[in-house]
Amino acid sequence: MAPPPPSPSPSPASGAQYAHQFLNTALSQRGPSALPYAEDVKWLIRNHLVALADAFPSLHPKAALFTHNDGRAAHLLQADGTIPIHHAGASYNLPAVLWLPEPYPRSPPLVFLSPTRDMVIKPHHPLVDRSGLVANAPYLRSWVFPSSNLVDLVRSLSHLFPASPQLAARPPPTEDPAEVYKRNAIAKLVDMAYADAATLRPARETEVDTLFAMQATLRSRGEVVSDGVRKMGEEKEALERRLQDVMMATDLMEAWVMENTKGAAGDTEADEAIETADVLSKQMLECTAADLALEDTIYALDKAIQEGSVPFDGYLRSVRALAREQFFQRVLSTKVNKAQQQAQVARMAARAPQCQARIDNVEPPSEAVDGAIAAGPEADAAVEQQPLPVRQLGLFMKITINHLQLDCCFQAIVLVQLCSSAGKMAYSSLCQQERKDFEVVIEDGSSMMTIRYCRPAY
Repeated sequence: MAPPPPSPSPSPASGAQYAHQFLNTALSQRGPSALPYAEDVKWLIRNHLVALADAFPSLHPKAALFTHNDGRAAHLLQADGTIPIHHAGASYNLPAVLWLPEPYPRSPPLVFLSPTRDMVIKPHHPLVDRSGLVANAPYLRSWVFPSSNLVDLVRSLSHLFPASPQLAARPPPTEDPAEVYKRNAIAKLVDMAYADAATLRPARETEVDTLFAMQATLRSRGEVVSDGVRKMGEEKEALERRLQDVMMATDLMEAWVMENTKGAAGDTEADEAIETADVLSKQMLECTAADLALEDTIYALDKAIQEGSVPFDGYLRSVRALAREQFFQRVLSTKVNKAQQQAQVARMAARAPQCQARIDNVEPPSEAVDGAIAAGPEADAAVEQQPLPVRQLGLFMKITINHLQLDCCFQAIVLVQLCSSAGKMAYSSLCQQERKDFEVVIEDGSSMMTIRYCRPAY
C-alpha cells in the first residue's frame, strides 16, 4: 500500500501552536468536507498530534488524500516530516509520513518512509517493504487502544531504525561501454551533419530562392497562357459563328443567283445597268435629281452674281422661278416617300415567312419569293404630298451586274447629284438586304459592283 505524495501546504509555524490551530479547524468541520473519524475519538486524535508536534517539531500535522489498496480514496490526517535517529555517533533525519486511517486510534497508524531522490530503500529489509511501509515494527504490532500514542511510536522507531538502517545512498548509474560508444558516435555524427548543413545552407538557400522566383514566373506565365487560351477559345467560337453566317449567306446568294441568272451575254452600259423597280422609285429618283439640280443651279447663280456675270434683275427672276420649282419637287418627293414606306411595310409583312425559312436553312420556292417581292399596294401612279425628310429614301432598283439582274432594296441615305456641265448622274447607296447581311456600293462609270458581306449585329 503506497500513499500518494502529500499535497503541499503553507509553511506552518513550528511547535504546538500551529498544531492547535490546524487541528481545531480540521476536526471541527462538518458535512461532506468532514474528516472520516468518529466523533468520540476526535479529541484524542487532536491530543496525539499536538503532543507529537510538541515532542518532535520536525513532524507537522496535515490533511491529504490517501488511496487504499482497494482503490478507495479518503481525506485523512497525517504527520509529515522527519524522524531523528542517531547512528555511529552521528544524527540523521529519516523522512517519513504517519497516516491516521479511519479507525484510528483503535488501529495503529500507517508509517511510510519517503526516501529522497538520492536514497533508496534497502531490499529485503525486515521492517520495511519495497513500498516504504513500516509493517513489522514491534510497537505497531502491539498497538493497544487507548494507551498507545504517536509520541511513543516515533520514539520506538527512532531507537529501532539505527539498529537496521532502512535507507541507503542511491548508487551512481553504471554505463555500458557499448552504450557509451554508441552515444558518442551518434553525437559525433550529429555534429558532422550540422557542420555539413551549415556549409551547404547558403547554396541551398540561393537555390530555393531561385526556385521560388522561377515558380512565380511560371505561375504568371501560366495565367497569361490561360488567359490566351480563353481568348482563343472565345475567338474560335466567334469565328465558328461567323463561318456559319457566311456559309448560310453563301447558300442564300448561290440560290438567289441561280434563280436570277440570265443567259444574256455582252457588255452592259453603266447607265443601262440600273433602273428603278417601280413607278414610285422612278418618280422619287426624278424628284430628287430635279431638286438637287435646281439646288446646283441656284448655287451657280449665286457664284455668277458674286462675280458680276449676270445682271441682278435676271438673277432675281431666275432664283424665284427655280425656288418655286424646287418647292414643288420637294413636296412631291415627300408624298412619294410616304407611299413608298407604306408599300415597303406591306412587302416586309409578306416576306416574313420566307425570311424565317432562309434563317432556318430552308430554301423557299422561287415563286413564293417573286410573289413576296411583288406584294404590297399598287404603286403605278404619282402620289400627292406627304411630309417626310428628303434624305431618308427607299428605292427598289433593278441592278445588272455582270449580266445578272438583281432586285435589291436600297434603304439608306441616297445622294443624287445632277451635274449641269456633263448632264450625268452619279449616286451611291448602301444596300440593305432582308437580314442586313450585305453591303453594296454602286459608283457611276464602273461596270462592276462591289457586294461585300457584313456580319449582322446580334
